[in-house]
Amino acid sequence: MEDRRIKRTRRQIEKSYLELLDEKPMDRITVKDICDRADINRCTFYAHYENIGLLNQEMKSRFSDQLIEAISLYHYDSAPAQAMDALFDVIRDNEKLYLLSVRGGMSTSGLKKFTDWFEQRTNINWKRDSDLNEEERREVMSFIAGGTNSIILQWIDDGRKIPEETVKQLVAGCILDGLHCFIHHPSSRKPAGIDSGAGH
Repeated sequence: MEDRRIKRTRRQIEKSYLELLDEKPMDRITVKDICDRADINRCTFYAHYENIGLLNQEMKSRFSDQLIEAISLYHYDSAPAQAMDALFDVIRDNEKLYLLSVRGGMSTSGLKKFTDWFEQRTNINWKRDSDLNEEERREVMSFIAGGTNSIILQWIDDGRKIPEETVKQLVAGCILDGLHCFIHHPSSRKPAGIDSGAGH
């Protein structure tokens, strides 16, 4: 019974925090605001979280864990459709938490935990099949993570004017048709803007 009560209180605190983020910037939200919204006292808040920053960090970390759990069942090379379905299912069910995780930029966001895991996982294949060195692989992974989130964020900000399935195809297509070729086929690389037939 105690565990259930703790979980219920933490859910209420987190729900109140996400609601407040719709109303004001994060740096203007106070513990009092959260307590008033969640109908708890300050002692109860501090019994669960040391401060708002740690609340924020824990929520982002748990969201990354959900992404990892969902995506770990598939690989973008062999099952891109299933991987996209899993990714979008988690984002759809936790949209506010997703937006909280990515708005600050990938380098400081809660999704860094997920991108670090994804990089480690894909590096196994990339080391075997690609001539990119470690630094180059890291840059490409940053491009994949940032580009994927940019597409999804733009879609959400635009009010989802195009179907979700189309967005999934855009993301998967960019990775598989573009970057996959770049990573696994060195002969496809050449300096941007240079036509191999120019001047002949």
